[in-house]
Amino acid sequence: MKLEPLDPEPVVESKGAVELTAAKYPAWEKQQAALPALNRPFEIKGARLGMPLEAFKTKFLRAGSGEPHPAPFTSDENPQKDNPALLYKAAFAKAGIVAASVASPEDVNPESPNRPTIAGVPARTFIYHFIDGKLYQMTIAFDRANFPEVSEALKTKFGAPTGLQFKKYDSNTGDRFDAQATLWSNSLCEITLFEFAGDRNRSLLQVIHKDLAKTAQDRLKETSNTKLNDL
Repeated sequence: MKLEPLDPEPVVESKGAVELTAAKYPAWEKQQAALPALNRPFEIKGARLGMPLEAFKTKFLRAGSGEPHPAPFTSDENPQKDNPALLYKAAFAKAGIVAASVASPEDVNPESPNRPTIAGVPARTFIYHFIDGKLYQMTIAFDRANFPEVSEALKTKFGAPTGLQFKKYDSNTGDRFDAQATLWSNSLCEITLFEFAGDRNRSLLQVIHKDLAKTAQDRLKETSNTKLNDL
């Protein structure tokens, strides 16, 4: 599909993802939604991989009169502080990584109207990860009991899975495991659905932009090697 350039400034393609600003995001989103499925960045609950952090903050702004803190909640408010609720370590700042959530830690309570959900079921955590201001990953943990609902919703939205594979998961914050996963993949992105994520009661959904995720992992390795070389 041939896309016409945007005025006054075109959307420029790069190897990792599209170079765009928050102001250009609506036009970019319209373009992406029209692309063939093979080349379309995955979108979950209104957030598409590659979207700018500033556009994310604007789209998911929640600042009602009763809110103690406006959402989204992002690690760049205090980048030098570890934030386990956001799966974030202070060392990530040097790698250009920002983590975000549209829900506060208190929203995981069943009575909260802002409790995060996926496919209509409660999520334990729902984290958005950005590299250089672009959304490269979504990490959603939920109860294993709700696995059938999430799996079926993914099949309805993205079609039949592309395969089953043993995959390694590493949050870079201490959570690691190796398990069989169901995969959905296209030329740009991959969805990984773990039925058992570290224990028998938790499932995990990971949605990544392949090139951007590789950039993030390479940066994290560089950061780690810098520390080792300083010993």
